[in-house]
Amino acid sequence: MQDIQKSTIFTLPDDVLASIELKPDLSNHISAAPEANEDTENARESRITDPTQKNVLSCTVCGINDLNNLENRKQHVKTDWHRFNAKRAGASLPSVSQDEFDHILDNLTESISGSESDDSLDEDEASKAHLEKAFQNSLRINEKPQQENEESTEHKKSPIVWFEVKHQDLSSPLFLGIYRHLFPLDSVITKDNLLEYQIENQKKPLQVAMFMLGGGHFAAMVASNEAYGKSPQSFATPKVLAQKTIHRYTTRRKQGGSQGAADNAKGGIHSAGSSLRRYNELALIRDIHQLFNEWKSLLDKCDLIFVRAIGASNRSIFFSQSDPLVNPKDPRLRTFPFTTKRATHSELLRCYKELVTPKISNINTQTLDTQQREIMKENEERKIIEKEARDKLEKEKKLLSKHTDALLTSLKANKLEDALKYLELNALSINFRFHPLNVHNHTSSPLHYAVAQGNSKLVARLLREGADPTVQNGNNKTPYEISSSNREVRDEFSIARYELGEEAYDWEMAKVGSAKSRDQIEKLRQKAKARSESQKEEREQQEAQRRQEAIKKIQEQEKKDYDINFGKGHSLGINQMRKQDDLKSLSPEMRQRIEREKRAAAAMKRLQKR
Repeated sequence: MQDIQKSTIFTLPDDVLASIELKPDLSNHISAAPEANEDTENARESRITDPTQKNVLSCTVCGINDLNNLENRKQHVKTDWHRFNAKRAGASLPSVSQDEFDHILDNLTESISGSESDDSLDEDEASKAHLEKAFQNSLRINEKPQQENEESTEHKKSPIVWFEVKHQDLSSPLFLGIYRHLFPLDSVITKDNLLEYQIENQKKPLQVAMFMLGGGHFAAMVASNEAYGKSPQSFATPKVLAQKTIHRYTTRRKQGGSQGAADNAKGGIHSAGSSLRRYNELALIRDIHQLFNEWKSLLDKCDLIFVRAIGASNRSIFFSQSDPLVNPKDPRLRTFPFTTKRATHSELLRCYKELVTPKISNINTQTLDTQQREIMKENEERKIIEKEARDKLEKEKKLLSKHTDALLTSLKANKLEDALKYLELNALSINFRFHPLNVHNHTSSPLHYAVAQGNSKLVARLLREGADPTVQNGNNKTPYEISSSNREVRDEFSIARYELGEEAYDWEMAKVGSAKSRDQIEKLRQKAKARSESQKEEREQQEAQRRQEAIKKIQEQEKKDYDINFGKGHSLGINQMRKQDDLKSLSPEMRQRIEREKRAAAAMKRLQKR
């Protein structure tokens, strides 16, 4: 049998095509990833999956087993996809595929640009914010029940279709993998389809267009699988019909995100660098549009179009609704079914080679089935243990909530004896923590509750029954600290410190004031009451005086206003008539006396005038 490694999917030997058999169930267990290195010396060894290296060649977080070597694994864990799935795993959510992750990123203003570069950049707060936003958006997706998710994960479509090579020369099982992205969408790939595909390719070579865009880097290539020679290896190197790479400074180093995304989030930023990045963003869009216009005839002849655009703004360049460069519903449109690096021409060539090179695996299916059964058994046992732990925790929460309700009922009714009996019967401490903690964050203990209610008598009794004043609530506050608005409650703590002694509790840690006896407290209260009454009386006097002065001012002002508007006026003689009537009612002696006083007063006025 000829060496399959030296062939491509277009040049598979006839004896291989005759002996392969489709293994649809194997796609869930075996997959292969792109070679991360350009070095091809050990290409065969790097593409053979070794079952003894399962910890290196798989990622349980993302649910893939296609990491051929340690270098691939290192690159994978740096990708946004892996970090995103790690966050979902922490929230007990199922992982998402690469395509699902790209769909989530469509709703973001811009992507995280760390995973597309050969030279890894330090992630900062902006990058973390984008990843966190993508994670929060994913939480709003309607998730199916857990059982359905587990079933769908097992039968999730693999990007690679696997065939078993059955040949008498083979001492161990051999499996051949081909990317389904090279075939029509939703088609069932069989041995006959593969044979027809090779025959058609001999008549008309496959023409492929590839585009990558992200972080200001753009690479494009139109290539054909027309061989340069007769050797099978020549099909792995495409005939490049056109190629173009553009690199623009649009992303601030170590910052993440484009300048347009920063402007949308923070408003217009005015600096030399931001102005340069805005200009380069527009120039990059203009260059891409110009390139598509020049390549229009080539693109029309392409059989497949692969596009990799990182972020919503970059995708809009290709798929904008007004004037899309690529029709989103074009049946030729594909995404790269593996992780890619920075957009360069060499990366496009590597991706082409990865697509057309068959994947080889010699894993024993029986070993795989055994491992799968062991994993399923471990998962079932783990689920049972987790369920038992959840049930136990739920039972404990219900019991604690029941204790909390019973104690609060007694304390609200001011029945401390009933609460103490309940604590004793259930072997609970008087410093019992109420549950759930998030509901009773402020009043986390009986003493905190009594202080919050302002019940000084209940506080005094709890302190003497052993309630610890150093216990803190959910806000890290002691009972004394939350009693600042109630003087009587604070006095009870000082009295308890005096009567119980300094050795009873760590009063300094409890933030309790100095110790005072009840007599001292009473004297202080009386002094405070007397001072308060004196101040109150003084305030009342001042208020009365203020009112009188205000009334007097108002009357004077009203008289002035009347005199200004109407003048002082003159008497109508009514008072004189009243005086005469009053004199008639007096005795003669009194009338004479009044007349004498009048004459004396008149004489005094005349003397004063002189």
